[in-house]
Amino acid sequence: MSTATGTATSIPETYLFDPSLEPSHTQEFFQGFLAKDELAVWIGHEKDRKTTVVLNFGIAAAVGRNFLGFRFVAPQPLRVVIFDYESKDHSIHRRYRAMCDALKLSDEERGRLKENLTIVELRRWIHDGFVIPRIDAKDGEKFWKNIVDQYAADLYIVDPMRCFHGGDENNSTMEKVLAGIRRTFQRTVVLPHHMVKRSQNRKENVRLKDEMRLWSEGARGSGAIKAHADVIVCQERTVEDDGTELVHWGAFLKDAPDVDPIALEESAPESFLWLPSRTIPNELNNTLNTLRGGKEPWANRTEVAEFLMQGGMKRATAYRHIKNLFQRGRLAEIDGVGIYKADPELR
Repeated sequence: MSTATGTATSIPETYLFDPSLEPSHTQEFFQGFLAKDELAVWIGHEKDRKTTVVLNFGIAAAVGRNFLGFRFVAPQPLRVVIFDYESKDHSIHRRYRAMCDALKLSDEERGRLKENLTIVELRRWIHDGFVIPRIDAKDGEKFWKNIVDQYAADLYIVDPMRCFHGGDENNSTMEKVLAGIRRTFQRTVVLPHHMVKRSQNRKENVRLKDEMRLWSEGARGSGAIKAHADVIVCQERTVEDDGTELVHWGAFLKDAPDVDPIALEESAPESFLWLPSRTIPNELNNTLNTLRGGKEPWANRTEVAEFLMQGGMKRATAYRHIKNLFQRGRLAEIDGVGIYKADPELR
């Protein structure tokens, strides 16, 4: 039999699939994006705003708000712990305060956030002379299990992953690292992770917005990561010809459809809050114009899709466009009761 810390010597019958039993319930946190006990790897190049957007995500989870069009569906706001290896104290303060202001958090929400979000400043801890064992080092799992017990949470973020382990990210040892993380945390874990340097990436001319899965192959240890992670988040910063800074963001999931890449823009200078750009692709703009001409609101997504199909759109295309318009904030529920309205004023 297996134990929590031992090596399996046999397989208990409790781990055998039984088609006569009801499947276990999976508690989603953000509908269509992330669920309880999942492992997500959030990949992107250095300086591509990963830490900032990840903090946006952590605040949304801790307060219980939607994130980039994904509905927050957990029973209550999550307890979130971020282990930050790189950020300076003043940088965390500046981003945190600016995001709270940009989100227009109420006093009640700010209190909830303070209670639910814990940021552990590992950079400062290391600077003060302490040694933090890597997860795959001798007694590393024991050390981190004690930390997890000390900071109980629903969602853990370790930023960045490369500081968290001592293995070679470009060989099969990554499988043991990821398995160790699952075994130690036994909760939902998000790991911001770097791409290989652009000069070393044979696919450096591939853009995330055009070929997300192909682009993701530029991540360090991408083969093992894709095999063992439940969610792969992809993020890339670009600068347009007019100087506009955009962050392209998408994801692919083991048990759900891909999240098509969207462009994010900062809500205001130095707000550190990244939201879907109001500029949308022509095909989605055409769909939005069609919906504006319809009789709204609709009772559910099926009614929206049927309206689009009446104009000749294929069913699969209709649902994909609906999903993408929700993610971009151009379709929204009214009062969370399943009534949908086109082009709401969301920022």
